[in-house]
This record gives sequence, C-alpha cells and structure tokens, in this order.
Amino acid sequence: MANKDDSDESVSGDIKDNDNTSNDDTITQALVTQNVATQAVSTAKASNAGARSIILYQDDWHQGVIGIVAGRLKESHYLPSIVFAPADTEQTDEDSAIKGSARSIAGVHIRDAIEQVAERYPDLISHFGGHAMAAGLTLKRRNFEAFVTAFNEVMAQMDDEVFAEQKFTDGPLQASDFSLWFAEHLADASIWVMGLRHRYLTVCLRY
Repeated sequence: MANKDDSDESVSGDIKDNDNTSNDDTITQALVTQNVATQAVSTAKASNAGARSIILYQDDWHQGVIGIVAGRLKESHYLPSIVFAPADTEQTDEDSAIKGSARSIAGVHIRDAIEQVAERYPDLISHFGGHAMAAGLTLKRRNFEAFVTAFNEVMAQMDDEVFAEQKFTDGPLQASDFSLWFAEHLADASIWVMGLRHRYLTVCLRY
C-alpha cells in the first residue's frame, strides 16, 4: 500500500535555488537539464502517439532535474507528464527505487490521479504526494511499466475536451505596435498564478 505524503513527495525532482551555488555548479545543472530534456523530448516523440500522458524513465537521468523536464514536456505536448530517475544512480536493478516528478494540465488533478492508481493497485507505488498541478512519487523500477499502464487507464476515463488546449488572445497587434519598447514592457505586463491562463496576442500578416 502506498504511503501518502503531501509535503515531501510533491517537491521531488526540483532544483532548489541557492545563493551560494557556484557558476560551475549552475552551468553543470543547466547542461544536465538540457541533456535530459533533449532525450525526453526525443523519446516522447517516438513512443507517445495517441497517448494521454507522457511517462518516461532512464537509468542515467538525474532526479535533480526531472521536475523541470516534466514541466517542459507538459508545456510542449499539453499532456500530464511524469519523469522518473533512479533514487540512487548506483542502484538501478529491478528492486531499486525510482523517483518520479509529475506536472499536469488544467482539468487533471495529478495527485488524485496517482491516488486512483494506488487504490486500484496497492503494490505499485511506495510513496506519493502533491497537489493538483504537481506531484512526486516513488516506486520500484520493476513496477514502472505497470504504473504507466495503470496511469493511462485513469486518463482514458477522462473527457477528450480535457486534453484539448485552449488559447485565448487579447486581440490583434498593429504594425505600429512592433517596437523594442513594446516588447520590453510586454514581458512585465502580466503575472502568472495557478489557474490563470497564458495570454496571447494575435499577429496578422497581410500581403
């Protein structure tokens, strides 16, 4: 039976800001993130046709960046995304623990979806926790494929509309709007909070 932990597992896979982190460490983290992200995007494109989620794992991925990578996959594919990495990179046998970091889309409460899997298959997940848009979980490596199947069973019960991204525009831009001043001020013109949709402007090209 999985143990619920809403405070700890939800932050799995995120790099914490640290004012004392050296430039070398920052560069290394960025390179690791980019490498894992590139591999994850390539794997998702190759194996995710028609799926309602993206769930990936590799033995050589680092758990310190999987939250960032899951967020990028969610944004680029508009699907709930869970990225796993070994809990200990020195232990990747079938009984070793792997940790996953999940990011979700509007309409899919990711923690509740994971809980449904845990209730249906009590032996799959060791620990999990989180909230509507982000969660973390731990399971044994041998259970990864079974978890993918079980999670997609939960996603299959959801309405198609949930997975259709909607974008709203604030209106068209005129030719006179294109200036460096406008671009600089536009970047700081709005805030983002949970539940607030991304804002877009429409560019009309006339020939």
